[in-house]
Amino acid sequence: MIEIERFAMPVTDNPGASVTNVAEQLATCVCQHYGIQPADLVWIEHYPQCDVDHERFHLVTFKLHPVIGLFKWRDWRFVQPAVASFPPSGFARHGPRLA
Repeated sequence: MIEIERFAMPVTDNPGASVTNVAEQLATCVCQHYGIQPADLVWIEHYPQCDVDHERFHLVTFKLHPVIGLFKWRDWRFVQPAVASFPPSGFARHGPRLA
C-alpha cells in the first residue's frame, strides 16, 4: 500500500495553473503513476491560514469518465470534482473525521 501524505504545495509566485484548478488531471496522473485504484484515492486539499482567510481543508471527490478515441493512453480519467469542506479540527493525523 502506498501512502502519500503530501505531494504538491502551492507556490506563491507560480506562473502556471494552481493545483486546485487542475485537480482532476493531477489525481488521474497520480493514480496512473502510482498504480492507485480510483476508488482508493483520497484527495484532500489544504489551504493554510493567510492574511485574508483561515485554514481550510477540502475533501475532493471525482467522477470517472471513460477515455475513448485515437489518442487513448489510459482507460479512464477523473472529471467533475466535488468539494466538501471541513474545519482543521476535523482532520486527524491520518485523515479527515467526516462522520
